[in-house]
Amino acid sequence: MKKYILIILVTLSVILIVFAQGNTKIDNIEYVNAVPVSKKEARERLIFNGTVEYKDSCVCTSDGIGMVTEVLVSENSFVEKGSPVLIAMQTYEDIDIAEIVTAITSQSNDVYSRLLDNNCKAVVYKAEKSGYLRSVSAEKGSFYLKGSELFNISNGTEYRIRINISEKDINKVKCGQRADIICRSGDKYSGIVESISENAKLMTDLSGQQSVIQAIIKFTDKEINVKSGYTVQCSVLTKSKEDVILVPYSSVGNDENGECFVYLFDGKHFVKHYVVCGYEYSNGQEIISGLSENELIACEISKIKNVENAVIGEVKINAQ
Repeated sequence: MKKYILIILVTLSVILIVFAQGNTKIDNIEYVNAVPVSKKEARERLIFNGTVEYKDSCVCTSDGIGMVTEVLVSENSFVEKGSPVLIAMQTYEDIDIAEIVTAITSQSNDVYSRLLDNNCKAVVYKAEKSGYLRSVSAEKGSFYLKGSELFNISNGTEYRIRINISEKDINKVKCGQRADIICRSGDKYSGIVESISENAKLMTDLSGQQSVIQAIIKFTDKEINVKSGYTVQCSVLTKSKEDVILVPYSSVGNDENGECFVYLFDGKHFVKHYVVCGYEYSNGQEIISGLSENELIACEISKIKNVENAVIGEVKINAQ
């Protein structure tokens, strides 16, 4: 009798151990999102902040650092070419950026006066063409930097967008490239790069001075709901390529030798699999070799703690 009781106790102990080990394995399972490998259109985009203006706008920009002392014409009034529009106290001397930040944040006339004491003189900005004063960016008492837009004059009713392109990006932007336009209201439109200036201009902002090249983006939609002065985001398609194997950036890693790899699902498990990477497009990483269409790879390899315990949790079709 004691022998049978001992056998039963040993059997129960073995069952409990096996059950506990099984639970431990279940607890260690990692559910990983996967993405199927597919060929897509690879796209490279540059993002710019642009300003909506009238199509035939004549924009007046500052040629120094100063403060507006008087605006002589009200918005939407007609002005003749050569007529004075605003008066400013202005200096052409370089001023420390930290002092400019202080002036802008404090809005103190004492600070303005101290800054503008550097060979300051009165400057009159005049209309360069006849037309309607559509907007005045610098109001009386406001401080402006070199290259700032002061006002623009126009006779038209159609709109366009002006963007500033840095020197490092200018070789990527060409006339005729498509642009996606997003307004702060959430409205979305389409456009194309219509023209690019032949000359660079020096602009000053809170990070310092930089040379930019201005370009114009034309709306291609027949109906748009914008106003002059709106700030919009323009995503310009600078490069595209058909039938490219693209995978999310998060699905590609680099080993200690700098070689690229992914975690490939072999039907049962995820395994480390080396690939050859190509160009980094805006919508994904190009894979030149090592992957075929419809294979499954892990979406975010950085989140996998132990690849041996990883199983597919969800397949995401449009993961980026």
